[in-house]
Amino acid sequence: MTVYECIVIGAGPGGLAASFYLQQNGVRYLTLEKGGIGQSWKNMSACFDLITPMWTNALPGDRCCVRPFKHITCNQYGEYLEHYAARANLHIQCHTNVHHVDTEAELLRVHTDTGVFTTQTLISAAGYFSNPYQPDIEIDAHPGSLVLHAADYRSIEQLRKHKVQSLLIVGKRNTAGQLLADLHRAGLRVALSIRNPLTFRDNSSLKGVVKEFLYYFWEVGLILRDPHRRQNSFPPMDSRDAKAIIDSGTIEFFPNVQRISGKTVTFADQSSSSFDAVIFATGYRPELRHLAVLGQQTAQVSDQTVAHLEQQHIFLLGIDNLYNFRSRYIRGIRQDARVVVHKVQQALTTFTVGKPATLCAPPQ
Repeated sequence: MTVYECIVIGAGPGGLAASFYLQQNGVRYLTLEKGGIGQSWKNMSACFDLITPMWTNALPGDRCCVRPFKHITCNQYGEYLEHYAARANLHIQCHTNVHHVDTEAELLRVHTDTGVFTTQTLISAAGYFSNPYQPDIEIDAHPGSLVLHAADYRSIEQLRKHKVQSLLIVGKRNTAGQLLADLHRAGLRVALSIRNPLTFRDNSSLKGVVKEFLYYFWEVGLILRDPHRRQNSFPPMDSRDAKAIIDSGTIEFFPNVQRISGKTVTFADQSSSSFDAVIFATGYRPELRHLAVLGQQTAQVSDQTVAHLEQQHIFLLGIDNLYNFRSRYIRGIRQDARVVVHKVQQALTTFTVGKPATLCAPPQ
């Protein structure tokens, strides 16, 4: 039986950062990716971009980060991830979908559509984008109406094929703001359904840009004082384009959606309005369905969940507030990956010496 010392699930920022540190520390590992490297980022609409400059999103050990102060698109970041993996010569097997993970004696078995991989430890860095979240709302779809999640939105042409003229966006954060700007520029009637009043990041003025730059260093100071500081990690809406559009008074606002029937949307206050399409910009949940066999039945991750999984030598990465409030951000993942790999190394020292297994060398 061939056995890896560690298998990493996911070749997004978390999986690549973990792979880098595993390789740097001589751990025999393999990273499994269900699509291509950075595919989730490449599949996003061209209207979505990173709200933080590239220097905060470069992965560990990378000396080829171009345009460090540029806010690049998500598509461009997907290309960056692919190039990073090639430059670092990481051991990644693409187009390998993980179905579930179970245990056998001291070992973990990773069941995929290309076979079963056996490992001593596992890092789950599958991210969020595979698991879009949509509120539990009664939806009665009719011909001619269109309801989708922002994860499925590609371009304005997609809406024009359905002859969409009016559209409701459900959500109030950055995805909603970038969608609003893109669709408003295309001439659509756009409305927002929000639960609470909007707040914006002040990054549309020189003062705001300077303040934002200094914030990252202030954030590092917070973590140095309290490495386990936890707080709300969801930022206000990016103000570069959306705020000006909203301030112009051309955007309608509605409360929570209660029901969708054809093109008619009924809201929590029992009012209703008609839209050709509804897009849910309601975020994502951690992709942990492959761990359901081991007792992880929901996308909610508590300290008890983390402890239970780590007892089985399974380590999570890229989860909101996992170690601190930065754990969901790429700049936090870079730091957490180092911590997780250290835990992997500690776990590897606990395995039985002389076990009848051959440690598998990484593929060349």
